[in-house]
Amino acid sequence: MSSRASRPGKALHALKEWTLELFSENPVFIGGLSITPVVVGATTAANGLILGLAAAFLMLFLSGMCAMGGMLFRVPVQKGLAAFVSAAAFIPVGYVVDTFLPLQSVSLGIYLPLLCVSSIVVMKVPHALAERGYRKGFLHIVQNILGFFLCTLLVGIVREWLGAGTIFGLPAPTLLTVPSAAYPYMGFIIIGMLGAAAKKAAAVIRENELLDRHEQIYTEKWVDDSLDMEQPDAAEETSVAPEGAVEEQTDTAPLQAEPSAGQERPVNNQ
Repeated sequence: MSSRASRPGKALHALKEWTLELFSENPVFIGGLSITPVVVGATTAANGLILGLAAAFLMLFLSGMCAMGGMLFRVPVQKGLAAFVSAAAFIPVGYVVDTFLPLQSVSLGIYLPLLCVSSIVVMKVPHALAERGYRKGFLHIVQNILGFFLCTLLVGIVREWLGAGTIFGLPAPTLLTVPSAAYPYMGFIIIGMLGAAAKKAAAVIRENELLDRHEQIYTEKWVDDSLDMEQPDAAEETSVAPEGAVEEQTDTAPLQAEPSAGQERPVNNQ
């Protein structure tokens, strides 16, 4: 029963750690992977959304191909074929963006197809499946997908809001506009600031969890010590017999038989 009761707590703790790693181990904020498409391409919220969705599709498609190809090819071969597989998977993505979002296609330019050979797609996916196994590797890939998606979306929103005072083309309240937010150097600055904030927030959350854990351990130890101090007193109380029982025992003790009339009393020669 105790092991079953602890399973939801362990699952919740694992989910919390997995969520924190989206920011503390973000592939772009912390690792600096595939930073070029984000710095140059994610100048608006729409561009960041398209970059995030395109990378998600490529990574999921490539992970499925690597899982099936793991039975036929070794890891170095998989990494070599990853670029060709992702390039083939980008064909429908590029067609959809060119057909339905021509303005975003022109704005992103070469940096959208550059995702096909980015390190987060070509290197991360085969490496995660080979080092962590299919189950844990796929969870790690999903974590990288969400981390990259959140990064591109946040960077695009901040740059559009600072540069034009809009978010997804809709007016947003702002004190001033900074037209240079669309330039690449501002992309580096914004990514650095967001990465530092994400890492600091994750560190504070983990530190608070550690303090809570130490407080819980101290409380449990204090309760155990209190119980240990009370147990000897209870043992002493149980070892001392009641006065009534002692008197009853003395009263009911067998009396020494008196000698009869024909018998002589023993004489003490001493």
